[in-house]
Amino acid sequence: MRNDYLSRVFRHIEPYRVYPPSARENRQSGRVVTRVTINRNGQLVDAKVERSSGWPIIDAAELAAIRRAMPLPPVPSGMLGDPIVLILPMNYGMR
Repeated sequence: MRNDYLSRVFRHIEPYRVYPPSARENRQSGRVVTRVTINRNGQLVDAKVERSSGWPIIDAAELAAIRRAMPLPPVPSGMLGDPIVLILPMNYGMR
């Protein structure tokens, strides 16, 4: 159930993600891992970088995408916890 929910969260956030043009131009890429805390209704409680990509502009872009994507889908009734902590890895790079 948790994996299904995480898949829904990734699909929900994806349209809000933007690879920063300056990062693209400078061939900056990396994996940023965020720690996102939400309530059961999907409202943001907190979001922070758990592990940096090594590029502040990429880290900031991922946090901005998460904030723009709020609220996230409501947490399924079978998932325990309130609030819910999600660890979300995302790769930014040349495609």
